[in-house]
Amino acid sequence: MSAPAHISSTPVCAFHRGLHRLALTLTAFTWVLVTVGALVISMQAGLSVPDWPTSFGTFRMPAMTGGVLYEHGHRMIAGVVILLTIAFGVAAWKSDRRHSLRMLVLYMFGAVVLQALLGGITVLRFLPPWIVTGHAVLAQTFFGLAVAASVMTSRGWLEAPPHAPSPQTGAHHSLQRLTVCCVAAVGLQLFLGAAFRNGAFGLLPHFLFAWLVSSLLIWTAVRVLSSAPPVVDQHLPVMDLRRPAILILFVLLLQVGLGFGAYITRYAGITGWPRPLMALLTAAHVSNGALLLATTLVLAMRTWRLQS
Repeated sequence: MSAPAHISSTPVCAFHRGLHRLALTLTAFTWVLVTVGALVISMQAGLSVPDWPTSFGTFRMPAMTGGVLYEHGHRMIAGVVILLTIAFGVAAWKSDRRHSLRMLVLYMFGAVVLQALLGGITVLRFLPPWIVTGHAVLAQTFFGLAVAASVMTSRGWLEAPPHAPSPQTGAHHSLQRLTVCCVAAVGLQLFLGAAFRNGAFGLLPHFLFAWLVSSLLIWTAVRVLSSAPPVVDQHLPVMDLRRPAILILFVLLLQVGLGFGAYITRYAGITGWPRPLMALLTAAHVSNGALLLATTLVLAMRTWRLQS
């Protein structure tokens, strides 16, 4: 039996394994960069290298001791991310003609340039809270763009055919909107957390909004896991939605635990908690927050892809 006329079995674009691996590598290094950036703040090492773009007046490698290890190490990883972004952009432009991916590449180029400038301003202006907060939020945003690039260059995304409308189309569109709300809510929570860590304002907004975000993510994940499997092709099985939904619940639980641990060690420091433990828990909380953003973004993209 032939497929309906409105369902094409032709892939959107040919799958390029090398391009996809490059996107995954960029995503991994960006996640490491976000983690190390959180360590720079937690270890109060942001001004350990007092100038930019040089380090102590030169471009030579400084002695990697004390806070310099975190600050200059952060700059070195950022350099790798910039090079990977350029390599991915050039490779994507040559091997993939999709307008959506090319626009994503342009957004990534703009974000990485702006991020480098913000990083320099944070040092030259002695860590102004709102600039440091913007630097942290843009890092998470760029990580989300890298995740989107990894999804869009994957075999499953490229080879999954569009699907015909079904009796559950209305419910599916509702789920699409819900997953977008999840991405926006996680992004806002990351902003509130960054603003708190960098002294832009207090803990209360971040703490209160955490309850709303957690409820929204749990509701969305449970809805995905309990819904009837949509009509899908073998290239796009129902587990493509269930896996990120399960991961959201796991990562959310870990995020709550890390946040509680970071709070306890930060405000119970007078009782003998070592500062490195507080720094590690805070950095892990930020790093895991990036993973929560990634899982919600993957779920949202795949949900929209189902009815593309």
